[in-house]
Amino acid sequence: MKDKIAEIYFYFDSKNIFNLLIENQIPEIYECFDKGDEFECWIKVENSQSLKTFFKHLIGVTGLNFLETEELTSEIWDGTGFDCLSEVYGEEKSNTIIDDSYNYLESLFE
Repeated sequence: MKDKIAEIYFYFDSKNIFNLLIENQIPEIYECFDKGDEFECWIKVENSQSLKTFFKHLIGVTGLNFLETEELTSEIWDGTGFDCLSEVYGEEKSNTIIDDSYNYLESLFE
């Protein structure tokens, strides 16, 4: 039996970002969906590297700066990401994934 992989998500309202993410979508890493009045992006998270790969891709296709990226993905950092991860991986591993990913995101703009 294959281990369960956690998924975290964030919502956003930019049609432009949605189009960029859809045109460059990597289904093994993330999927985006049009929900009518907003969009959502679901990221498959096996470990810290999964989120790091997503953030590098996100910045590469959108050209967003750190603050824009942080704001766009704020649901990941406000506890929602941790809640999704902890259901699958527990508190310690989830904290590590979130912390490592945020530090990596910051490092992309140093």
